[in-house]
Amino acid sequence: MRRRWACEVLGRPLDIKIIEGDDQAISLEMHIENQEREDLTPTEEAISYYQLIQYGVYATYDELAAHWGVSKSKVSKGVKAASVLIEPHIKDTLIDPTVLSVSALGNLANLMSNAENKKVIIKAAKNLKSQSVKKSSKACLDILLNSVVVSKKETYQEVNQKVKVGDTQCKVKRNMKGKVSIEFDSFNELSNDEIFSLFSSVQAALK
Repeated sequence: MRRRWACEVLGRPLDIKIIEGDDQAISLEMHIENQEREDLTPTEEAISYYQLIQYGVYATYDELAAHWGVSKSKVSKGVKAASVLIEPHIKDTLIDPTVLSVSALGNLANLMSNAENKKVIIKAAKNLKSQSVKKSSKACLDILLNSVVVSKKETYQEVNQKVKVGDTQCKVKRNMKGKVSIEFDSFNELSNDEIFSLFSSVQAALK
């Protein structure tokens, strides 16, 4: 994957060896070839584990781990990390996932297991894809990971509520960005207790 990406960037041809076989046989052949490479990255290895499980070369993580002499935990984490790359918008944003860490991709997978978080992350990926100036895969991944935190900080429940204390009435408003405004429809002199009651009511409306 990394070599294909490098050739595309450099505009150079890529020598390809064509092997006939089904998805299982091809996935296994690719994994064997990858294991012989000295420059194999952890993420490329994770993608290989994902393909071996996805195409049924191995029925379980235990079987795969035992065959290749690695821990089940390594296989499990690798498959989870690589699983985010099947999402089209994520795949298009992380142009070269091989430079990314398995743990960071795993963190993204954990976030995307929540439906609401996934919507936020996909939206962030679409925004990154539409930008004219492209960022590195690492920078894009950082933005995707932080998008959920940023969305929670910036989004507030809208409020549009009337508050009345004595003869004084006001409207309390808050938009989704957290900006609060108080509009008085009528205002009369208030006692200290009434002032305290008014502020308590406004605070309650904003909860």
